[in-house]
Amino acid sequence: MEQRAREVLGVSTEASPVEMKRAYWKLAKAYHPDLGPDDPSRHEKFIAVAEAYDILTKRSSPARHYSLRRKPIHLPRMLDEREYWRWWIERYGDLL
Repeated sequence: MEQRAREVLGVSTEASPVEMKRAYWKLAKAYHPDLGPDDPSRHEKFIAVAEAYDILTKRSSPARHYSLRRKPIHLPRMLDEREYWRWWIERYGDLL
């Protein structure tokens, strides 16, 4: 899947994230559906380019959605303001 994505973007396996982004922007501008609304193949190519870039960027930066993988919030009781802020800093202080 990753190899196919690289083929769509036209980048090598040694391509840096900056090179992948440049290739994505170049192809996204070339195949953007607004530039040729009469050509339905532009839309399909645009989607393929976007999906390829999405696949490659998610694989190259797995910590991108770190905050979404945190434990769910469970508050067993109502907290007063001081307790709430203590809890908040313990949970999200590393993001500050």
